[in-house]
Amino acid sequence: MIAASSPSAALTKPVSPAFFVGLWGGVLLLNGILYHTYDITLASPGLETWRQLGVTFLATECAVIICAMRRGLSFANIWATLSKPVKLGLSLFLATFWISSVFLSAIPAFAIMMCFATLVHLAFLASVTHLVDLADDCSFDQMGRLLTGGAVVFSLAIVAKMTFVSQADLAIIDLNGWQFSIPGFISVRMFGATCGALLSFAIARAIMAARSGRAMGWRYFAVTLFTAMTVWTATRAALLGSVVAVFVMLVLLRPRTSRKSALALVICVLFGSFLASLLGPYSDGTFRIVASGDLASADNLTGGRLSLWKSTFDAFLQSPLLGWGAAANRWALAPPFYPHVQPHSFVLQFLINWGAVAALAAFMLLGIAIWKAHRIAMRKPFVAPVLAMLDCLLVMAFFDGILYFSGELMLVAICFGIIFKAGQTNGVAVLDH
Repeated sequence: MIAASSPSAALTKPVSPAFFVGLWGGVLLLNGILYHTYDITLASPGLETWRQLGVTFLATECAVIICAMRRGLSFANIWATLSKPVKLGLSLFLATFWISSVFLSAIPAFAIMMCFATLVHLAFLASVTHLVDLADDCSFDQMGRLLTGGAVVFSLAIVAKMTFVSQADLAIIDLNGWQFSIPGFISVRMFGATCGALLSFAIARAIMAARSGRAMGWRYFAVTLFTAMTVWTATRAALLGSVVAVFVMLVLLRPRTSRKSALALVICVLFGSFLASLLGPYSDGTFRIVASGDLASADNLTGGRLSLWKSTFDAFLQSPLLGWGAAANRWALAPPFYPHVQPHSFVLQFLINWGAVAALAAFMLLGIAIWKAHRIAMRKPFVAPVLAMLDCLLVMAFFDGILYFSGELMLVAICFGIIFKAGQTNGVAVLDH
């Protein structure tokens, strides 16, 4: 987890934070057009591979990396500013995380491409930090309006997708339900995770704006909209992530808001939840927060995650040092979890894919990055909305593929990049202490 700007960054024209979330949102809309399906997989194997790899996101990130390098980004300068522990952890990770993908994986071509994607995400994080403007309240309002407007457009796309359905697609829906019908998303759960992150941003921005006595207007609408979208997806991890993210922000920054503003936000959340209860396809159990049978066992309540986690850990123990290679859950697990895309936990994902050596290095780097991000937020409270979005994503990563799928990883990198830039001193922002 690195982020830095070269000395020449002062000579470049910075880019608004809203540009990066707009870029990310634009790719989401593009994916909605490219990956049209109501099934768990696309009819075209080639497009399905593209979707699993996140090619559209990776191509966008590569374009940003090239732009940053042309505008003075130097990875040599980044390396020079890193602290010794970070250099050691990064060296260990880069030296080992790919080995099992090349020599042990049953799907080496795909695994190697996933390893390349990991490098792209890291370089993209550094590029965002290099290019992004030093944020302030106004830039986050701009970001919030863009996200809210994009969510309205995307909601209309979902309505159209669920309204204009062919007879052939209805047969698939009768079999699978509506959970794979969200334009461009692998499933409604990953869409719910995105909604939860945006909800965390909206609530945090509203709280920070209320603290300064600003008119709330669109911010109340944003909180209502994102609450409705999150609850509609019935993604429990997203609801948990939002609660934790807002709680951490309140404890860490202790923003003071009036009782009137706090009550208004509570009303927005309740009204958004009420709207979701009217709109969900609740004949489909996937869209119910607690469906029939969920309380029968802990495994049912976690959507089968306990069994999946055990099977993933058992597979990891068979190759503990180096793991089985990227995307190992696709082939390395015993039945009934073979094949499975990812383990729904970044901890197990790192372990089974990269092995204990690279995973421990990655845990250390991620932990330092998280610690730095929160320290910056304590000094620069205006980054609270992005910190809340980041914290929500990281909480959800314990339960789903936030650090596996390229779309969510791109958003994580954008959050880290914006926060790291806010913490810059003399043109440099790195994990340097």
